[in-house]
Amino acid sequence: MVTEKLLELPVHLQTIAEFEQWERQHVTEGSYEFVRGRVIPKNGIKQEEILIARFLLRAFAGTDAYRQGHELMPETDSYVDLFRKRIPALTYFTPD
Repeated sequence: MVTEKLLELPVHLQTIAEFEQWERQHVTEGSYEFVRGRVIPKNGIKQEEILIARFLLRAFAGTDAYRQGHELMPETDSYVDLFRKRIPALTYFTPD
């Protein structure tokens, strides 16, 4: 029987910089979000979500916002502030 050692998530991190340093030192499969000191395992995008995201991305490509340089990007690190890094299924970016 093969058992996998679970990665113990830190509880002492305060900033995104500390979180990203921890991430570099603990390279694992999968990704994590960081919200006000909590490291949260992030599940990958599900098959149904891929189909929805694909539909939305293709529809968005036909909008004025897209022509003006706005973008939708899937599974992108989004820095909310110094204490929160999220990985939403889709992130909306403006040109500036």
